[in-house]
Order: sequence, then structure tokens, then C-alpha cells
Amino acid sequence: MAKVIVSNLPETFPEGTYAVKCDTTSTTSVIYLGEAKEGSLGSAPVWRIRKIDYTSGVIITWADGDANFDNIWDNRTSLTYS
Repeated sequence: MAKVIVSNLPETFPEGTYAVKCDTTSTTSVIYLGEAKEGSLGSAPVWRIRKIDYTSGVIITWADGDANFDNIWDNRTSLTYS
């Protein structure tokens, strides 16, 4: 799979428009996908972050085990996912 980073790609959700960050290079066989309101800093606790692990099959988990907008994108690799 090609390694690609897409940053601040706007996407529209029912709640409004969000910036989307995608990290495919920090961890082998893992994609981190973050969403927050446009203009949000990666250091702000305003992100909902998914971890997509395709080591064996595809397993999708959320930071803190939920889809709340309360995580820091810059900390994505050290957060707890379930």
C-alpha cells in the first residue's frame, strides 16, 4: 500500500464542515484518521480520531473508545484505542 499523507482536506458532515487529517506513515499497517472543525490546531483537544489497523484484516477503533471531539491529533500514536 502506498504511503500518503492528506492534511486539512475539508469534508462535510451533518454537523458541518470538518478538516480531515490522515496519517499513514507513523505506524506500519495503521491509518490514523482525525476530524475536527476547520482551522483546528493539531495540538488542541478538539479531534475525534479513528485508528484503522490492517495488520490482519481491518480493525477500526476510536481514541478513548468513543467518537467524541476531545482528543489531540498530535498525540494520536500514544492514545488508547478501543
